Amino acid sequence: MAVSFSRELTPALGRHVQGWKNSLNEAWHPLAMQWAEGLTPTSISSTNVEHIFPRLDVTDHRHVFKAFDNLSPAAVRVVLLGQDPYPNEAQATGRAFEQGDLESFRAQKPRVAHSLNMMLRMMVKATVIQADERPRTKREDLRTLLAQAPLKVVSPTQVFDRLVAQGVMFLNASLTISKSASRRNNDHLRGHLAFWRPFVQAVLRDLLVRNGSAPVFLLMGKPAQRLFDDMTASTCASTRTRVVRSKHPSANSFCREANPFTLVNDELSAAGAQTVKWLPTSLDGASSK
Repeated sequence: MAVSFSRELTPALGRHVQGWKNSLNEAWHPLAMQWAEGLTPTSISSTNVEHIFPRLDVTDHRHVFKAFDNLSPAAVRVVLLGQDPYPNEAQATGRAFEQGDLESFRAQKPRVAHSLNMMLRMMVKATVIQADERPRTKREDLRTLLAQAPLKVVSPTQVFDRLVAQGVMFLNASLTISKSASRRNNDHLRGHLAFWRPFVQAVLRDLLVRNGSAPVFLLMGKPAQRLFDDMTASTCASTRTRVVRSKHPSANSFCREANPFTLVNDELSAAGAQTVKWLPTSLDGASSK
């Protein structure tokens, strides 16, 4: 039953993130302290709650708070806000849309996850294809396109690492998910989203009201947009909020919409800031963190 699941899920999540200080980048500790005060240890059995991931401890370069690694609040220039982790534990890393089991764009397996595939198509367009041209977006052509000149895109992990080095934060509205047969069950999704809402909204609020220029917020999908709108309704920002809204990349129509990555760069340019190179390549050299 939904009620039973919710009652079990919340304390299980609270227990899942006990010891968060050892996992979360220290630069974000002051912001997280108030949220953490509401977390209380519990002895409730989690036998009826399916496995929660990503894990808190760092395992194979993946953990709950990976979105905050190698980023201080002051370094964030773009917040890409998604919904929740991939439902496959091998794919969920803690950074939105990063696919943990994908080591190379050249190998035929595993397949690029649909959401990441759609994002990469639009990143290609934002990087090398003129705005008045249709992108080459056939799924079967994507790997070849990413590996050839003039792109010669680096490995999937390096793509995310180098975007982070440019100040892009890959954050989800929910930082965890459960291994569940009823993946699309609304109660299942709401439980995780509700648990993380106070923390994620605190992060967004802090970035929005900080001194200097606030980042550009790229809101991908309705859950991300609702979370952000609820936060801004009770927040007084001293600067104009720079927001780009798009469909979630899982939507088949994502590539038929205005390119969100181009729109983010338009916002950065308008503010006199350096634009993001959305597809770092082997020709760029290593970026410093």
